[in-house]
Amino acid sequence: MIPIIDFSWREFKLFQQSLDVSVQEFYGLAHSHNPNLFLLHDPDRRLSALVIPDLVIQTVERFDLPFEAPVVATGLPDLLRQGQMTVHVGLPASLVTLLAGAHEIESVVVADDSAFPIGLFIPSVVAERLPETYRIQGESSETLQRTVRRLTATGNLAGAIAAIEGAYDDFHSERLNQIGADPYVCDGNGKPHYWRRCPCKWHPSASCGRRTISRA
Repeated sequence: MIPIIDFSWREFKLFQQSLDVSVQEFYGLAHSHNPNLFLLHDPDRRLSALVIPDLVIQTVERFDLPFEAPVVATGLPDLLRQGQMTVHVGLPASLVTLLAGAHEIESVVVADDSAFPIGLFIPSVVAERLPETYRIQGESSETLQRTVRRLTATGNLAGAIAAIEGAYDDFHSERLNQIGADPYVCDGNGKPHYWRRCPCKWHPSASCGRRTISRA
């Protein structure tokens, strides 16, 4: 089995920040990054999230969250992690993709033994780029190339990765590991969230588009 880290982007910029900070400070952090997404890690709680700044800003403003309250006391950390999960670096990529597909997970933080983030696996981005990677396009058999194209085109990323695992023991690609990931974000009519394509199936009339993640 090929570990999930082989299909993950690794050159993001990580922001380590305790969630004990005030809502006001976190609100300012979101404003300073907007519109770029950013990966946040609380080392004390060993908790990570790929943050949509708009979600923080709109939630604070809409619900008038108290500026002096610690972020961890407001529920914001749970809201930030909707549609996300964290997995160990060594977990098989095919298993992670199956889990993500079954539970509509759009962003996966890949962490080491100490829960420190070392990779980001964005299924929608991988599905688009995988057929064009050199490993597939330049080194694989025509049969595997066709299989990967067909399965990713029909939304079966788990099947495509399983087919690759049947041919290789590892998988490295500049297109996946080094080029910045740009997931889709739907405005959600005031409730921003990740989705695998635009328009979003839940909010077809809402603003939707790719967003850049802050990189190292």
